[in-house]
Amino acid sequence: DGQLVAIKTIKKRAPDYNKKIELLREEAAILSTLDHLHIIRLMEGDKAGPVDYFVMEYCAGGDLRGAIEGAKQSK
Repeated sequence: DGQLVAIKTIKKRAPDYNKKIELLREEAAILSTLDHLHIIRLMEGDKAGPVDYFVMEYCAGGDLRGAIEGAKQSK
């Protein structure tokens, strides 16, 4: 339908794969319980071969870390 989305992926060969996938799954579990205008919505999560992925709403303007760093620099 032409909707923009953000996709987080982790390959099984990534360093610290088990820790990364555990954190990503925790994030997905939390996001799946939330429904708020200012919180990104998790749309789906699955596995494709050696890659785990999560599809979320797209939020233009960069990531939260960048916004925080930008706010610190503008002070």
